[in-house]
Amino acid sequence: MSLGRKRIEKLAIFIPAPEIKAFSFAFGDLKSNGKTETYVNSNNGDMFKVLITIISIIKHFMDEYPGSAIFFTGSSGNRNLLYHRILRTNYATFSNEFKITTLMQIKNGLREVPFDPHPNAEYRGFYIRKII
Repeated sequence: MSLGRKRIEKLAIFIPAPEIKAFSFAFGDLKSNGKTETYVNSNNGDMFKVLITIISIIKHFMDEYPGSAIFFTGSSGNRNLLYHRILRTNYATFSNEFKITTLMQIKNGLREVPFDPHPNAEYRGFYIRKII
């Protein structure tokens, strides 16, 4: 629940994605019709609290399913940049618990490569695996 300027119900979901050998993670605003809006920018004034909650949800999921991988990507280029900044800023903490890789456009295709927090690379998506 986002309790900033207004009350917004949120939904976080893990969807099995066997074609990429991971769970696809998505979250967004839960609408009154039961659908989830993942492209919306709520601007509710509590983004930091929402992000902390999402990180907590992902950690709990990884504790329950330690051998699994989670894949996520932004609904826009700007959202991917936000995720990159969050991972870069918190890399020292996250890298103690998780192996983080990314999808990058390399030549004519996408390739999974280790996450490097320093360059301003254009990542297409992110994988997280719990270090066991």
